[in-house]
Formats: sequence, structure tokens, C-alpha cells
Amino acid sequence: MQNYEEIIFNNLEKRKVIINQKTTEPEIIAQALKCNNLSQMMEWRIDYYEHATEIDRLLALNQQIHQQAPQLQILTTFRSQKLGGKTELCSEDAYLNLVELLINFNFGTAIDIELDHTPDRVNDLIKKAKNKHLLIREYHN
Repeated sequence: MQNYEEIIFNNLEKRKVIINQKTTEPEIIAQALKCNNLSQMMEWRIDYYEHATEIDRLLALNQQIHQQAPQLQILTTFRSQKLGGKTELCSEDAYLNLVELLINFNFGTAIDIELDHTPDRVNDLIKKAKNKHLLIREYHN
């Protein structure tokens, strides 16, 4: 059975999303292919990935997913531990820099941005995401 969530993007568009909380590269890719075959959007919970803090591995895995499932719509999420995530980064800057990387390297068609960080940086990230025409899920507890 798939783990689904109803998500509202840009404060108006609601979509049903399959949550990918797999930890290894083969598991993540297999789930992405399954979502692609179902024509379903996938939320990629990067904080569950066993190498979540290794940027080179994240970039390589993102490339593999896009090569193997090019039509897959992805909501990319890194949830901080304080908001229920699995992996903690060393600082607020590390979180914000990771989100910026996710936006800049086209990790998905949608991005999840936690609002409880430095407001100026968060607003800048939201603008960057909008400029890339990403759907935005603004997460707050």
C-alpha cells in the first residue's frame, strides 16, 4: 500500500502525492519508477536518504531519477528534525543552502520550503523557486 498525502501548492492547488521515504538509492529509484508508471506525483523525502548530507551523491541520484523517470513530477522535501524529519543538518544555513541547491539543480517540479527559518533567506528562496516555475509547498507546523 502506498503512503499518500493531500498537499496544497501555492496556497491553492491540491494534489495527491505518494511519499517516498526510502533510504537507499535502489529503493528510491524503484519507488520513483513505480510513481512514474502510475502517473502520480512523488514526494521525495531527501531527509530519509542514507546519504542526504553528501551533495555529490544527491546530485548523482537526482540525475539517475530524471534519466529513468523523465516524466515524473517530484515534490522535493528536506524536513528538519525539529519538524519531524529524519536527518539533521549542522545549521540553519546548511538547511537553506541545501534548499537553494535543490532549486538550482532542478530536483523536482515542486519544492517544500520550511517557513520557520531566516525570513529574508526564505523569501529569497521562494522567489527563486517561482522564477523557475516550481510549485511551492510552504511547510510550517
